[in-house]
Amino acid sequence: MVKPVYRHACPNCGGPAEAERLEKGLPCTRCLPVEPSELSVRGIAEALAARGTLAGYAWLHALEDEYEAFARFFEEKTGSRPWSAQRSWARRLLALESMAIIAPTGVGKTTLLTVYAAYRAGQGWRILYLVPTENLVRQVASRLESYAPGSVVWYASSMGRRAKEEALARLEAGDYRIAVVTTGFLQRRFEVLKRHSPFNLILVDDVDSLMRSGKNVERVLALLGYDEGTIKAAEELVKARLDLYKALARGRESKAEELKLKIAELEADLRASSIPGGQLVIASATGRPRGLKHLLFKELLGFEVGGGSDYLRNVDDVYLASGEPVRDVVSVVKRLGAGGIVFVSQSYGKAYAKLLARRLEEEGVPAALALAGSRRAVQKLAEGRVWVLVGVASRYGVVVRGIDLPERVRYTVFLGVPGRVMRFEDALASPRRLRRGLLHIE
Repeated sequence: MVKPVYRHACPNCGGPAEAERLEKGLPCTRCLPVEPSELSVRGIAEALAARGTLAGYAWLHALEDEYEAFARFFEEKTGSRPWSAQRSWARRLLALESMAIIAPTGVGKTTLLTVYAAYRAGQGWRILYLVPTENLVRQVASRLESYAPGSVVWYASSMGRRAKEEALARLEAGDYRIAVVTTGFLQRRFEVLKRHSPFNLILVDDVDSLMRSGKNVERVLALLGYDEGTIKAAEELVKARLDLYKALARGRESKAEELKLKIAELEADLRASSIPGGQLVIASATGRPRGLKHLLFKELLGFEVGGGSDYLRNVDDVYLASGEPVRDVVSVVKRLGAGGIVFVSQSYGKAYAKLLARRLEEEGVPAALALAGSRRAVQKLAEGRVWVLVGVASRYGVVVRGIDLPERVRYTVFLGVPGRVMRFEDALASPRRLRRGLLHIE
């Protein structure tokens, strides 16, 4: 049987290590010839220390100790230990890795990030928490306040005048450990946040709202401590890489060689001039950013926003072909009871959502209409004053991006198939969509 040996893979000395040893989490045989009885990080570290060969593995040991401290903190705040995905993410967070967490709604991203923010705030870090909507500002701030009392300041335009003045005064004075604001606030009042930067940690819940403006990416990097020159150099590197791909695709070999040299020089300059900034963590259910600005994260922080994974969740998916959808939605909601969200397809429109909300009320089901500007609808559900929210299944709808209420929401009902409405001219502007259309015509 072939037994591979991987160069530079030993977690202790950095030398060659056998695959079968790495599979067990062990360092190479030179560092530790005999397997310890306990194959845990602690057991391996103690065996290395006893032999006098403990080196790089000490970092893993320290990281595992910090993880255990964090896991106890997590359990103290939430009442449960982190589950497998959260454990994996937590170790990367504690290793100070900037990263994107791309996973479906409901797997514990926000819970992990709020606990992590509170944990770091207790260590004296300054933290910025960016969310897309004011509903989420309130929900995240409330949770953080329960985890780290007295260290949180939040701002929403729907606050009372006096509350807004007090929040702004604290933000301007830097009287906080954690600031929770919308990406809109980042855009409008960047200078207020910049005054007390760099931040040790920036958490972004929902990458789509951040990426709508490429300038927001630059603002986040500036708040992490990167100067304008470094950001511009990283942007130039991104463009050079894209030019290289174009040159290779067109067979322009001399141009490609010229660009490779330019990229090598830019990379060297960036490494020499760039001072590492704080930690950036982006959480998203979709991870499909547009434009080029998000590629700056790869050049400066070493991660890309994109992709995704499938996760098993305790959710039943069922459907009903109906000739009277409003009647059947009312029937389903009455059977399932309190704690629901009803998504009306965009093809039906807001008028249909209003009709459905009215019909639910007539049938004795407490319902609230959650359309743009409906700030209090989500609050009513959170407080148990209504059974269900009715909204439109739009990517940026109130009931899509602005809710984090796992203790309340038990089910969802979709009236019509979720879909997007777009102008025909806009649809043809996409080469991929145009190709699909031509294939159908053919």
